[in-house]
Amino acid sequence: VVYAAHFTPSAQIAPRPLRLVRLDPEARYAVSLRNRGAASHLSRAALAIKERDVTLSGTALMSGGLRFPWSFPQTMWIAEGHRVDS
Repeated sequence: VVYAAHFTPSAQIAPRPLRLVRLDPEARYAVSLRNRGAASHLSRAALAIKERDVTLSGTALMSGGLRFPWSFPQTMWIAEGHRVDS
C-alpha cells in the first residue's frame, strides 16, 4: 500500500511521479488506485491508473514511478499493489 499525500500547491502543472523502491525489477505488479473516485474532473491527463487497475514491471515502478491524477492540496492518494506470478 502506498499513501501519497499532496500538502501544498505545486510550482508545476503536472504532478511528479512517485518512484517506488525495493521491488524485484523482473517481477510484474498489479496496482489499483483505491480512491479513484476522488479524482477531480480538473484532472484531464490520460492516466491509465485513473481509469482502471494497471500491471507494471518492477523496473517501470522504480524508474518511471506511479503518476497520480492531478489534485488539490490536502489530498491523499491510496494505491494498493501486489506481485503477480509470472
